[in-house]
Amino acid sequence: MLVATVGRALVGYALLLFGPDGAPAPNLGVTLQRAGLLSKCYAVPEVHGKGVAAAILEAAEQRARERGVEGLWLNANADNHRAQRFYSKHGWERVGDIDFVVGEVVHHDPVFQKPVFQTDV
Repeated sequence: MLVATVGRALVGYALLLFGPDGAPAPNLGVTLQRAGLLSKCYAVPEVHGKGVAAAILEAAEQRARERGVEGLWLNANADNHRAQRFYSKHGWERVGDIDFVVGEVVHHDPVFQKPVFQTDV
């Protein structure tokens, strides 16, 4: 878990999963061979637009590089268009969808991935 603070106040966090717990199901569209899961990435509304979320995301990507994975994947809430724009702006690519049931409601969330190592083309 990574945390962001301003002074003594917790203003954001990211939760990463590696190994079997972070592996994507084969039907999600993730093409990375060794991927970690960015399970959570949040910043409190008071710091939106101030670079905190971008710093958390960069720290998560750096942690993934340190762990030696090819990249990260995540699913975003289908109704959270702000988050989807944020991930796209920071180089994440939408690659598929994930369906899951909560109670009697089926949710269809977009899946994103991002390689964390630069490759020469």
